[in-house]
Amino acid sequence: MTGSLEKEITLTFLRNFRDSPVLLKEYGPYLSYHYKVVANDGELSLNAVRICEELFNDWQNGDHTIAKEVVQCALDMWFVMKGEEYDLKGFEYIPNLIIQEIDVAKGKNTGEIHRIEFHPSTNEPIDEPLNNLILEEVEVHDFI
Repeated sequence: MTGSLEKEITLTFLRNFRDSPVLLKEYGPYLSYHYKVVANDGELSLNAVRICEELFNDWQNGDHTIAKEVVQCALDMWFVMKGEEYDLKGFEYIPNLIIQEIDVAKGKNTGEIHRIEFHPSTNEPIDEPLNNLILEEVEVHDFI
């Protein structure tokens, strides 16, 4: 069971859920924590499900004034509460997805991982970049 202060903070979180700047500024680092608190409290969970369903219905009915970040937060909270993804039609928001195509045919020694270094002026690969590496042990008191 959650403490009264924790529950009050989480209720404030739910009241401000649709307000993107407040949600992300004040609760950003603690979103997953609040999702778990909501999921573990029956009353908060019912309230959150209602908020999420209203938000999802508004989005599907064409209210795209809702910040995409808030919709993503609602989807994340839904997943924590229900244990399954909510199928929200017409919503695509993945800000940290990087799609990059790489031609692996140009790779060298695919069974062996190593670092390739390039000459700073010619940009040619250096065959053995550590050949001129000199390691020295220096006592700290030499510099004091």
